[in-house]
Amino acid sequence: MFILNPNKRESVAHLWLNGDTVCKLYSTSKMRKKKLKLSETTQGKKVCHMCQINNKKLKVPFVFDKEYEDDKNNYVSKFLTEG
Repeated sequence: MFILNPNKRESVAHLWLNGDTVCKLYSTSKMRKKKLKLSETTQGKKVCHMCQINNKKLKVPFVFDKEYEDDKNNYVSKFLTEG
């Protein structure tokens, strides 16, 4: 599950687990909670880097949607061709 602001184009999706984001930003910051929505997908948004790092430690399986995977693959291929 993800939590994100669907109306803010440049925002990221956070991994949602047990009432908080995996990066703990939801419980420790002044995120605009009223604007956030839970979603089964990332809705094409990038996933929070700290959520990804912390999730590797937790080893919780998250399914990323195709739009996210396409974006990630495009970024990697662009990085490799420019490098």
